Amino acid sequence: MKKVLKLIVAVLLFTIAFSGCKTVDSPPIVVTVPPEIELVEGETYSNEIGVYDPDIKAESTEVYNKNLFYRNKLLPTGADTFVLYCDDATDTENYGKYFCWGTTGVGVYNCFASKDCVSWEKYYGSYVWPTGAWEASLCWAPEVVYDKDALPEDYGLEDDHMGQGVYFMTYTAGINATYSYYLDTTDNQPIIGMAVSTSPYGPYQMYNGVEKGAVIGGVNYAEAENFKQYTEYKDKDLAEVSYHGRRGGEVTNDDVWFNVAAFRAALSFQWENREFAGQTVDGTYIPESAKYMVVDEGAGGVRLLDSHCFVDPVSGDKYFYFARSGFGNQTIFDDDGVNLFAGNYIYVIKTLDNDWSQLDYSTATRLTRSFFAFTSEAAAVAYNEIASEFDHSLYKDGFKETKEYHQQKISIDLDNIAMNEGPVMTYNPDTGLYYLTVSSGSYPNNTYCVIQLVGYSPVGPFRKLDADEGGLVLGVDNGTVSDVITGVGHHSIVQVGDELLIVYHRHVALTDNIHNRHPATDRLRWVKNDLGMTVLYANGPTSNLQPLFYDNGSTDYDIISDEASVSVVAEVDGQKAYNDAKLLNDDIIVTLPNMLAPHVKEFEFTSDQAVITLTFDSYRDITAIMVYNSRDYYKSFLDVNRIEMDFIKDGVQGTAVIKNLEFDWNMNEQTIGERMRAGGSAVAVFNELKVNEIRITVNNVNAASGYSGITAISEIYVLGKPLNS
Repeated sequence: MKKVLKLIVAVLLFTIAFSGCKTVDSPPIVVTVPPEIELVEGETYSNEIGVYDPDIKAESTEVYNKNLFYRNKLLPTGADTFVLYCDDATDTENYGKYFCWGTTGVGVYNCFASKDCVSWEKYYGSYVWPTGAWEASLCWAPEVVYDKDALPEDYGLEDDHMGQGVYFMTYTAGINATYSYYLDTTDNQPIIGMAVSTSPYGPYQMYNGVEKGAVIGGVNYAEAENFKQYTEYKDKDLAEVSYHGRRGGEVTNDDVWFNVAAFRAALSFQWENREFAGQTVDGTYIPESAKYMVVDEGAGGVRLLDSHCFVDPVSGDKYFYFARSGFGNQTIFDDDGVNLFAGNYIYVIKTLDNDWSQLDYSTATRLTRSFFAFTSEAAAVAYNEIASEFDHSLYKDGFKETKEYHQQKISIDLDNIAMNEGPVMTYNPDTGLYYLTVSSGSYPNNTYCVIQLVGYSPVGPFRKLDADEGGLVLGVDNGTVSDVITGVGHHSIVQVGDELLIVYHRHVALTDNIHNRHPATDRLRWVKNDLGMTVLYANGPTSNLQPLFYDNGSTDYDIISDEASVSVVAEVDGQKAYNDAKLLNDDIIVTLPNMLAPHVKEFEFTSDQAVITLTFDSYRDITAIMVYNSRDYYKSFLDVNRIEMDFIKDGVQGTAVIKNLEFDWNMNEQTIGERMRAGGSAVAVFNELKVNEIRITVNNVNAASGYSGITAISEIYVLGKPLNS
């Protein structure tokens, strides 16, 4: 083993004053040489991120300062995690809380509430399927969107006076065999339903309302005989069964919310009239995307899953995204012999009159194709045309495309299973671009991951970013990085103050039931790729302690190291021996190898020692320092040799010193041999201290034969109080 590990037992203490930091009596003492105070591990600081407490039984969970840190532990929320923040200030009970849903069992979706996105309280039965309804099995992936302007009475709800507006839940369920003619001849095909409530946690009730957006080319596919054309009614007597036509306005729980017939009819109509894209035919507008089509997409069967609602902050328009699996019996191959419709892919439909319960099926548009940058070469041409006309100068981080892109095969879909699912849409006002993140691959596999596509509008066309462009948002090194984390994928993105969080699911255990998944949360960052484009990148997946999220009020301390100027002394023969000091406080933790994320880099030095200085413009109240180790075992440091903090207390300046800050190798070294668990750091927690400069000394222990000769630091976090606190 490369490292010499030490067992240190320590306790986090916040109440013990620093030795020598006494109040000075008058007359004041003139200090010509600032006193140096050595902090003592276990007495005035703690250097373990997980600390054993001898007063607690050994079998109890680890102890750490939960006022500063969180750790991705097992939570009972299930898979396909979605989180919603309640921003309805009129709802005094729920305002400011986060609500989480997931795949929690057939027939019921449970809800979990939290004030910090870390500790969750369970609400049972957020939505329970009505008896005798169309839902049968394959229950998963609920998402909820709030509309403050929606009136409860318009959706069959009574106003409970908890707040204003309506919450809309969309979810995936299998069709009961009795109603399988909605889709095709196979029972239990998944489709998307809707439920509504006036409370974020429910109870929700199935939405039943007369449909308005099913008219395609002058034909209303919500009416029985027309609906029949695009479903498998066969010889059934329409008078004796429920159907999407609502039986002359009568609505029951037998009626599925999503209109499969209208969806398929719209796609076929687009295909038949694709030469008129951008024009109106028989009263129906043919979207520009019709010219990207390569086949009649309405001709095959439909299996739908993983819904997502998005409000465009630019236009205010509302869009409904979802995954589609398979085209029935169609197997249409491209020039390379690859099935055009293998696996899952993403569609979008615009709402009608900005009403979440009403979809304008005529706008249905396919957005992704597994393994390829675009859905078709025509989509690539359209993307290039839009990109060339995009005025990037209007945006702070505006990006100008410098080359034309084509429908090339790319490698970002790490799994050989052709699946793009779990869509989430994010708009960045600093770039003017729309980022579509999707889960790629098959969820039982360790190669399951989150990738991203970029577009200039909510309906695309979208370009899938390859690995060298930073296309991978969250992953586990194609199955090689972690002995404790696998199968990261289906996710949601939630804003917490100025921070974005990605909440995703992963397997509970490496060898356990692969369906047994739980949520985890890490920070999501906007970073520049090597082309200059701003892209999404997750500081995860992590299994070790991370700072709590300041902006939701769960802690008094924020990450303030990015507010400091940073300099380095590291020389060999009088020459600079490091790459870029700015990498030390760029707020990016490197969790992926260079081949999968070449745009995220670590600070590296080759001298025997590096002295890093962080300088603030004023004295800041700080309480912890986290020095993140390299994700590369052969570039990792053994410990932090020395930390010096120039502080002021009671008018006296001094220097607090920590010697040999340990890195917890038991927590951060993998059991599968000479690999690191990404996101681990050496941590010093101490009583709050006013500091204006921090000097960190790290030795290069990798000069030995067989090692890199390079020592790397992924990031330095200083946890302190913001200036406006």
